[in-house]
Amino acid sequence: MFCKQSYQIDYQHKLNYLLTILILLNPETWIPFKLAQDSTVTAKIYGLTGKQIRMIELGHITVGNYVEVNRAIYWDGKTDTGEQVSSGTYFYQIEAGDYTETRRMVMLK
Repeated sequence: MFCKQSYQIDYQHKLNYLLTILILLNPETWIPFKLAQDSTVTAKIYGLTGKQIRMIELGHITVGNYVEVNRAIYWDGKTDTGEQVSSGTYFYQIEAGDYTETRRMVMLK
């Protein structure tokens, strides 16, 4: 599913994310996070070369824990053009307000 290892980061006591190194065994995943301040949240997925392959805009999100499957960021394993990604290493970047954090994930099929 998700979550091989979790890290909790407190950024200037404003934002608090649960960031995860994801091991994707299915062609879809959920990216959990925690928000300590209302923010506009965007997740970007990048290939190993650094090319952005997907952007997921969540819009303005209120303070809270988005760690359950029904609340976390959902990625269907596809690019912006609808192509299924292949096995390999990918990076996801969560942006909330002025804060940005990037983590690695591995897709195994």
